[in-house]
Amino acid sequence: MVDTGYSPVKEQNTVTFNGLAAGIVSATPTQVVVSIPGGPSSGPLYVATPMGSATSSQSFTAGACGTGGLSAPTIASFNPVMGSAGTVVNIQGSNFDPDLANDKVTFNGNYAAPTGATTTTLTTSVSSTATCGPISVMTPAGTAVSSGYFYVPPSPHTPADVQVTGELYAGTGYPFTISTAYKIALLVFEGALDQRISLKLSNISLDDTTVAVRKPDGTILAFVQNNFLDTQTLPATGTYTVSVVPNSLDTGNMTVTLYNVPADVAGSLTLNNPAALSVPTSTPGQNAALTFSGAAGQKATVKITNNTMQSNGGVVVTLIDPNGAVLTSKTSTNGSFNLDQKSLVTTGTYTVFIDPKQANTGSLGVRVTNP
Repeated sequence: MVDTGYSPVKEQNTVTFNGLAAGIVSATPTQVVVSIPGGPSSGPLYVATPMGSATSSQSFTAGACGTGGLSAPTIASFNPVMGSAGTVVNIQGSNFDPDLANDKVTFNGNYAAPTGATTTTLTTSVSSTATCGPISVMTPAGTAVSSGYFYVPPSPHTPADVQVTGELYAGTGYPFTISTAYKIALLVFEGALDQRISLKLSNISLDDTTVAVRKPDGTILAFVQNNFLDTQTLPATGTYTVSVVPNSLDTGNMTVTLYNVPADVAGSLTLNNPAALSVPTSTPGQNAALTFSGAAGQKATVKITNNTMQSNGGVVVTLIDPNGAVLTSKTSTNGSFNLDQKSLVTTGTYTVFIDPKQANTGSLGVRVTNP
């Protein structure tokens, strides 16, 4: 509202929207800035000051509002889109609170203090704890989350070191090229607490490279070994980063594929059943655990048939006793093979654990015989 005769002491001014009191944000002798009260109906504005009172000749038209009648903030863009600790970032949008105390900014959940605010622009600096992820702005009226990601290179790297950024989606490979020595790639994906993921590298001409999955707090969850990261259970909900860092002067191509790994296949076996139990694994990183009842003194032989997982090292099949001890294990690329015969030393539930090597998927048949 703009006029004259207001008190510069904001508490001495009263403003209502069709009879509902508004919050006074700031005041000068010529202007009062207010927050719209919750649930206002359309109607006149009323202003009272120590100098007198007035009612508007026009009606205020109520619109859709957020908490407390304030409109929720929105984020339209931010600049730059990458930075290290201390980088100044300008966030453009709407419905920001011009009172800095009412604005909160986070980079992937990590707080950054705003240093300047208008209703359409916020200024802040990247905090030392910031990691790759969306920017969020919170005001008393609600929260806005950016549709794009802000990238924070892991130390000691700087924005000048980053050649490739991108987003990973489960089941879809992300191909990229690092064409300049000493450059890195940062790829992000959204993860949830207790989600199971695996990661496969393919089409590789970047031969000497360190690939790590980083948690939302920036610490390392795991390193990729031999072009495959076996199943990992995510410890938190948030944005995770896959950092690809070539060693020395290496340049070239790579495709990174993220997988959501379903629960391991479960099943039960019966000693001397003539029919093999068919066990499929559909996603890289998925295993299988089959159980059978055994008695002390029995002999047992695990027999594998129709194994389709014959590349990349094949499959590992392990017989485990009721106490969790390994009785025998074999890695094979053959279509059919047996584990060594074993005498069962205790009565209870035994487990045949099937672990495809690397990113193998496929199926095999399993029987347990006595002897």
